Amino acid sequence: RRPTISSQTLANGTQGSSGAFGAASNGSAGIVSGAGRSSPLSNYAGAVKRGEYSDQLLDSLPVLWIFLCVSTDQRYQLLWPELLAMATAQHPDQLDTVSVLQRELAGGILDKQTGYASQAMSHGFIDHMRLVKTAQKLCERITLLSETESAMGVHDLRCIIEEYSRLPVPVRMETCGLLAERLCLAAIKSVSDDQFTASVRQTWLSLHALSPHAVSAAVVNAWRSASEATKPRLTVQDIWLDPLVIFRSDYRIFQSASLVDILLTVLGEFLVLSRSTMRRIFTLRQKENGALKRSHLTAIIQLQESSALQMLIETVQYIANEDARWLVYEFIHARFLEQRTIQKLVHFQAYSIDSILGMVSCVPSMHACSEFIPELLMQSAPRLQLFAVKLASAITTKYPIPANEGMAKEVILPHIQTTLVQIAGTSTAEKLSISNAMLSAVVDIDSVFPLIHNECKRLAAAVKDSAVDKARGVLQAQASQTQQAQQLIVAQWIGCCEHVLAIMGTSDSS
Repeated sequence: RRPTISSQTLANGTQGSSGAFGAASNGSAGIVSGAGRSSPLSNYAGAVKRGEYSDQLLDSLPVLWIFLCVSTDQRYQLLWPELLAMATAQHPDQLDTVSVLQRELAGGILDKQTGYASQAMSHGFIDHMRLVKTAQKLCERITLLSETESAMGVHDLRCIIEEYSRLPVPVRMETCGLLAERLCLAAIKSVSDDQFTASVRQTWLSLHALSPHAVSAAVVNAWRSASEATKPRLTVQDIWLDPLVIFRSDYRIFQSASLVDILLTVLGEFLVLSRSTMRRIFTLRQKENGALKRSHLTAIIQLQESSALQMLIETVQYIANEDARWLVYEFIHARFLEQRTIQKLVHFQAYSIDSILGMVSCVPSMHACSEFIPELLMQSAPRLQLFAVKLASAITTKYPIPANEGMAKEVILPHIQTTLVQIAGTSTAEKLSISNAMLSAVVDIDSVFPLIHNECKRLAAAVKDSAVDKARGVLQAQASQTQQAQQLIVAQWIGCCEHVLAIMGTSDSS
């Protein structure tokens, strides 16, 4: 079970051991590691109570490997329900449905691991160290092969992995992080070789089952961008404290669907690890003083996860590989289904308008945005208004269902008419962008909802009448260079409204 940390030990400073995770560094000032995991919520660490297991020990357990072994062994049938419940509760970052299914589909050569206990007992310490050195030499061979002119191929990789798979499981658990890092570095250099990167992904999934956190951290360090590579290595603690550091990666990753799949798996793992760890530490701290409210913690987690999704949305439009783009969209779709609150938060923060059509076309859960579009349209900021109109137009035309037709008639069109009547005749760049988007939305709505055709025509006519009224006021004023420019602007508004009316009067609205 998870440890309960006492107030006395939490108050102790930096005397804890660094252990497998090491001390937090770079951007983690005031955060230390100890027997309990470091906390972003307060500056404490220390040992656990006597008779209880430390976080360090629990996180070092090969939970996923145990899960895969026990699930196929008939001897553990009676323990299976309790073991599964405990593992999913204590290690949600390692045991999720998607990752388990991915490994079953990959079926890597390293997945055929049996006889852990017998192998562990049959080798002494000296033999173990000798085998660890053998594994390290195999990792060095990957580096040497990847630096040759011919680069590393699938055959070379298979030969090394077959030799590595013969090593005892304890040796592989100790060295899988190093092997994963060397493989990911080699994959970057051969990113255009789809067959090789696919083999790297298959091998990586098998290594990940041995020690998920170590292997995932190795990926983040291997793929750091040139500007980040000069900084100290990131520990597991550094990454779950700020999962957004994963985005500081080499841009070449996005040229390969297999490498993008690895990156998204690591991102999902650390987002879940960060969420579960912060909640657990929050529960411990509440027993001490309760200064931080649960609503504050929820806001921190939601802001972190929504920021990760926004960065993916902004990035996906620059990905040329179609398969890689679909993987990113699927990841976003899964997160939206998992947490509808995050979906709403992402859209109220807004993102690039150029990404809206891609999101609506490729993310099925985007249809749920119709639930909060009326609220989004009421935002006062011009940037959010423009974003809301574009999103409303894309959603209603993609999903021309009765509910969206009612929303268009009762909410979207009245809002557009009120806004356009007020700004008709303006020459401000921001307002012109909003007006163009709104008039385009009216044409789109008219094309997919024939039953509200008359409402769309009345809207365009009302905007035209407003522009005509302003034109009369301009003509009555004394002629000047400024007034002439204003007359031209108003004339363009009138002509645009007439053009929209003409489009809606034809059978082909394209």
